[in-house]
Amino acid sequence: MKLFAKDFSFGIASGLFTPACSARPAGCSRRKLKSAAASLFAIISFCAASQAQTFTLVYSFPTYARPGWYDRPLLLGQTLYAFGPGTHNRGSIFRVNTDGTGYTTIKDFPPTVSSGTSSTNSDGADPMGGVIGSGDSLYGTCAFGGLYGFGTVYSLKTNGTGFTVLKHFAGAPDGKDPYCELLMVGNVLYGTTAAGGSFGKGTVFQINPDGSGFNILKSFAGSDGMLPLGPLTWSDGVLYGTTLQGGASLSGTVFSLLTDGGGFATLKEFDGQQTGGPRYSLVVSGSWIYGTTEGGPSPSLVYQLSTDGTQFNVLKAFSPVDPVSYTNVDGSGTQSGLVGSGGTLFGSTRAGGSYASGVLFAMQMDGSGYTVLKHFSAMTNNGSGNYPNSDGAEPGRLSLAGSTLYGLTKYGGAAGVGTLLSLNIAPRIQLLSPGAGAGANGFSFDMIGFSNQVVSVQASAKLAPPAWLPLATNTIGGSPLRFTDLDATNYPHRFYRLEAQ
Repeated sequence: MKLFAKDFSFGIASGLFTPACSARPAGCSRRKLKSAAASLFAIISFCAASQAQTFTLVYSFPTYARPGWYDRPLLLGQTLYAFGPGTHNRGSIFRVNTDGTGYTTIKDFPPTVSSGTSSTNSDGADPMGGVIGSGDSLYGTCAFGGLYGFGTVYSLKTNGTGFTVLKHFAGAPDGKDPYCELLMVGNVLYGTTAAGGSFGKGTVFQINPDGSGFNILKSFAGSDGMLPLGPLTWSDGVLYGTTLQGGASLSGTVFSLLTDGGGFATLKEFDGQQTGGPRYSLVVSGSWIYGTTEGGPSPSLVYQLSTDGTQFNVLKAFSPVDPVSYTNVDGSGTQSGLVGSGGTLFGSTRAGGSYASGVLFAMQMDGSGYTVLKHFSAMTNNGSGNYPNSDGAEPGRLSLAGSTLYGLTKYGGAAGVGTLLSLNIAPRIQLLSPGAGAGANGFSFDMIGFSNQVVSVQASAKLAPPAWLPLATNTIGGSPLRFTDLDATNYPHRFYRLEAQ
């Protein structure tokens, strides 16, 4: 699969075309550019073959430590954090190294006691969504438990010490049942509750990391959405999120509001005919929002929505599965949301694929280039109600750290109860043709790639044999990065290569 090119090279020469590959191999395409100087031309040659994605089974969970499929793992340093069942079956937080060693439970949530219509305890129960990190502290939510049985917000150190409940939810008017992970903007935590609030339909709230400053920013009324189960996303001073239900057709919404609670807007009401059920992580890039729907009778989708709500585009509708084998070519059932970087979106489906066990996928933000990165293998029934395989099945939500995706599966692995996985995706470096050319200050070109991707720019005066000279090391951000070679005009021939670090 040739989706992610690791590097490319190109050459320039005055008054003639100079190939950047002395012998063009298969898959080596050339692009001809005319620069600002009439006598200078460049030939762009994408010569490097794509580096294959490297799938790693980080950890195969034993039967007593089934992970939470709804959760998104957090990477801090070389350690991953996620949720397990716990000794009392009310949840735990574990950590494990990225090489699969050092599995340790750092927090075991206590048992609950039935109290009327709810179950209470001191700390909270059933953590969901995932934890977020800041410094040496973790922050998260429990959907249930706590003093009133309606969930908590908590913090603890990465070594498992210092557990503190920051908020016990009471139902009305402050919300109940926080299902998703928190979002930190500056030094303020933001989150949602699935229910409670002034109208019992869910809330958006804020709270400081020390537990002070709790405030309800939005109480959903149903007509503007209800059941916000997914996490919030922040971009340029605005919070974005989804509700699974509510709106005019009761099929869910996408909304925005300011961090002070003002400016609430319903950006999209799903009609339930084309699709419905927006729930998971959004990606906001520029003036566009990207998300997924769970579907139902209609197919699940990847969609694009303008941040002002005026434009909505379907980027991908997943194909139906075979009614007998439950397989298809592209996956089915997007219950993961998206992560994105450098113009590429990544996600998973819990079903479909070549073996009916789900897939990991990538696609461009313009809807092109949909590619299955991983088909999970077929499961077998071991007779005990578990379904083992070699790599996991039904993948959930993903996190992206550098050029590596991390995720959890609900089934599969040696015991059939789930796995922790990583997928190293070779960085994709792209040249922006309009930005390449010669000028008074030398030869310049623009490049894009994954955010925070470190790229080495190298040059050579010849290609047979090449002698590559490092010119600069740059970190690509969210916008194109320009490189200018001030010495280019001192060479009759000059070839360049970008190499991901």
